[in-house]
Amino acid sequence: MKRAVGAKRAQLIETARRSIGLTEGLPAPKIEIKTLLKQYEMFDRQLEDILTEVVRLLALIPGTKEMLTVPGVAVVTLAGSKRLCAWTDKGSTEQPQESNP
Repeated sequence: MKRAVGAKRAQLIETARRSIGLTEGLPAPKIEIKTLLKQYEMFDRQLEDILTEVVRLLALIPGTKEMLTVPGVAVVTLAGSKRLCAWTDKGSTEQPQESNP
């Protein structure tokens, strides 16, 4: 009796292997996934470059190092607030100029 159950199980597994799942059109989704992963990696590198530049520019602004010690204040938050403060201090909507140390 066990032998018949085993044979039926094997047949069922083999039938499932042949009938379930996509067998056509797989190259396109695989190419799309690879393309999206490459795009993600590129965006990640660009973000790293931008953050490196933001850190460099923040180092030019007095008091930035101390402000980064405040809990919850991160580089991006500080960069945004410093830009806003610079605009407000000048009373204009022009972009603040980079100062030389």
